[in-house]
Amino acid sequence: YAQDNTLCDELSAAPATASDASPAETLIATGLQMTSRGDFNTAITLFSQALGMDAELDSVYLYRGCAYAAINDVEAAVENFDTYVALNNNDAELADRIDAYMDEVMQGPRDCVAGSTYNDQNEARTTVLAFNPASAIADDYNERGLANICLGEFEEAIKDFSKALDLDKTISTYYGNRGYVYNEMGRTEDAISEYQRALQLDNQNAIFYNNLGNALVDVGRYTEAVDAYSNAIRIDPEYDIAMLNRGDLYITLEQYDKAEEDYTSAIDVYPDAYNYNNRGLFYLDFSLYDLALADFESAAELAPEYAVYWNNIGYTYYLLGDYENAIENLNDALAIDSTYQIARRSRGLAYWRMGEYALCIADYTVLLSIDPNDDISSNNRGLCHEDLNQLDLALEDFTRAIETNGPDTIELQNRARVYRSLEQYDDALDDYNMAIDLDPADPQNWNFRGIVYE
Repeated sequence: YAQDNTLCDELSAAPATASDASPAETLIATGLQMTSRGDFNTAITLFSQALGMDAELDSVYLYRGCAYAAINDVEAAVENFDTYVALNNNDAELADRIDAYMDEVMQGPRDCVAGSTYNDQNEARTTVLAFNPASAIADDYNERGLANICLGEFEEAIKDFSKALDLDKTISTYYGNRGYVYNEMGRTEDAISEYQRALQLDNQNAIFYNNLGNALVDVGRYTEAVDAYSNAIRIDPEYDIAMLNRGDLYITLEQYDKAEEDYTSAIDVYPDAYNYNNRGLFYLDFSLYDLALADFESAAELAPEYAVYWNNIGYTYYLLGDYENAIENLNDALAIDSTYQIARRSRGLAYWRMGEYALCIADYTVLLSIDPNDDISSNNRGLCHEDLNQLDLALEDFTRAIETNGPDTIELQNRARVYRSLEQYDDALDDYNMAIDLDPADPQNWNFRGIVYE
């Protein structure tokens, strides 16, 4: 994150927790450990908990402000910095340092909402603002339509492509573009009609066939979709996107050998990270972990800036039982994108398997701060509390999981186990009875209930 002075230098420190530290001091030290790893979301949660214990801890507002700035949440950063200055007697020099720091926090332009020829929304907005209807020709309306796709203004895009067609009905691209927007809007049958009209004007356009295939898949017309993708590949033998789409459809049709052939063909013609990742996901679905890992590692080597590839490597290591490598790669994913909830959930499980229960709890606490109704995170945090013998907290988490998502056999078993540890046997029996009602074929429920009766 950007900084112009030493204002936020402490976030790169990783202080050890003193043996006689108070609960708030422990949270602060752990938060600084998280910021030193680049895990700012976890740090923010921990700093907030510390402030909940003592709202006068002025340095924590600085730390939390710096963490918010690091994830480009400028509004929250400014709010925390203002509080920090106020608690320091509105020191003018300190306020100037903070202003200088915030001046360096840069935010890039927003990505397009949907597929477009534009790089970002700023570029698209420039086209929309520069549009002159007095001199516009059909292609100008088409261009503004593409800009509106980027901005997510689908109704306006439809109007633009329709106006372009009013001016010139001989251009297949206008029909194809309008079809794309219809598909984005969920008007699939209209999209199919548009693609077919485009193909009547240009039956050698591979993109039209590919997009037609996508729309046909959406309405379950799979045989026609295979034909459409095949036509796209026939016209353009190096059209890797159509190969991937046909591969996905072959999985739906349970033609797995053909799917693997298509994923491999996509790599052969265009060996980029995306194509390696897609084949890796295919292998992962069939528990071919070594093959999946090799593809994910190829993807990460080709495009190391994308968190998803490091997440997939980490998750595969987790499934292989190699928790140290799992954590290492999931750390890499979260260093790139600290809001990546899937990676954080997987890392929490890996920490649990490694016996790093406090770090496990920290990850699931962050996830629950994002979504308090996440029953999986409640359940998993409960496991970590249980292994720390914090049985009351474990009971609270398992109960929250059950109440959030309704009774679930695993969550009921977990809570019943804690009730047994607390010698609350009637409550344990109630949970095992509910679990048996939900899944009478699970022998564990009967066995555990038998243990309670003993």
